[in-house]
Amino acid sequence: MEGPELEYPSSRPVIPFCEWLETRYSGGGPTHDDHFETRATYAEYVVLTWERPTEFLTTRFTLDQIGEVMMRERHVYGSAQLPRELRNRAWRALSPLCGELFAPNVSDSLSHRNESAKGTARLDGACYMWWDVSPFYPGNRSMTPVDSAFFVSICRECLASPKAAIQESAIHGLGHAVGISEPLIEARTALDDYIREANFARPELLQYAKRARKGRVQ
Repeated sequence: MEGPELEYPSSRPVIPFCEWLETRYSGGGPTHDDHFETRATYAEYVVLTWERPTEFLTTRFTLDQIGEVMMRERHVYGSAQLPRELRNRAWRALSPLCGELFAPNVSDSLSHRNESAKGTARLDGACYMWWDVSPFYPGNRSMTPVDSAFFVSICRECLASPKAAIQESAIHGLGHAVGISEPLIEARTALDDYIREANFARPELLQYAKRARKGRVQ
């Protein structure tokens, strides 16, 4: 497989994308930017896997391998050191990541109830914890109205998913955004709409959404 053409190529030699991909998902060694890439190149490598998860992930690695990496994924859309358009591209890439990776492969177990499903537990956990290292934490001045709009839009997409684990992940993320020192009002509105429309994949999600509306998520 040839590596994709980069929009943000490094000005110094870096590990090729295909080698980085194999090393990263096969557990062969460190693959973060301090070792191999400039920050923008590293971020673009990550974003490429989000934009094309079928091509680069599910056809090449097991769900356990993917889930293991996703559990410690860097949320590159939260880095003020990246070019703005690359950050925007990372936000936009969350739609195919959720739609092509998480939605077809996670189970309908609910992580906030300590449920698990054999064969998908790691990917289920990654889906649930995706927003746990949320960019919406107190004092993070790099978040802009553009970031907030992307975040709420992606969460609304996930709330409309028929998969319980996808809905749960969005509720979790929105709960973090509500629970910060200056709550994101749009996040609370998204939860209110979800509660009112009663489109729950599982009834337990209604109570979780009500708790999230008060910022009470873990």
